[in-house]
Amino acid sequence: MFVNVDPAIAAARYRAIGDSLAEGVVVFDAGGDVLACNARAEAMLGMTEEQMLGRHVDGSCWRLLGEDGAPLPPAKRPDRVSLQTGQVLTGVVIGLQRGDGGIAWLSVSTAPWALDDSPTMAGVVATLLDITEQKLATESLLESEQRFRQAFDNAPVGMAIYSPDGRLLSVNPWLCRMMGYSEAELRTLSPEQCTPPADLARELSLHGQLLRGELSSVSF
Repeated sequence: MFVNVDPAIAAARYRAIGDSLAEGVVVFDAGGDVLACNARAEAMLGMTEEQMLGRHVDGSCWRLLGEDGAPLPPAKRPDRVSLQTGQVLTGVVIGLQRGDGGIAWLSVSTAPWALDDSPTMAGVVATLLDITEQKLATESLLESEQRFRQAFDNAPVGMAIYSPDGRLLSVNPWLCRMMGYSEAELRTLSPEQCTPPADLARELSLHGQLLRGELSSVSF
């Protein structure tokens, strides 16, 4: 797939709208050197267009990380892949180590471009979307879930998580030992089957109050 671009029109359009885009744009030639970029790309990458011009896609100035935080090998960089294969790539998540020591997380899409109707690839256009806030929020949520799971599994009291309709979602090891069932076995039982008859009416009443927001928590 090629995006056909007339050089004069491309230059005029780029200057007219390029710097107003919310996404960063970097244009590479067929050899992998930077031809141009917009203002948003300058801000994201921490370099001016003058500093980027002529820099190669494999240059040491691009300190990139994979989504797992490990250094990203040059062969796996989306712009390099598109240059070598002619493929269009979308939404590749990479990290950029900035000069201030921080990491900017980007969603990168790359596509080959050609001049006029030429079948020969003239280079690659890369668009960059800053997803740092989303990435950090996701990581924070995962860490919170891991802390909760650790506390849940290691709690010295029996704990269970039920859905609003009464389905058992999870139990901790302590409750399994207390009840004398495995988690798989407990999942086959209804709350009524797990509750002593003398306590059932009270528990159902408290469950209803929780669902209605009349109580924030209960303990047994």
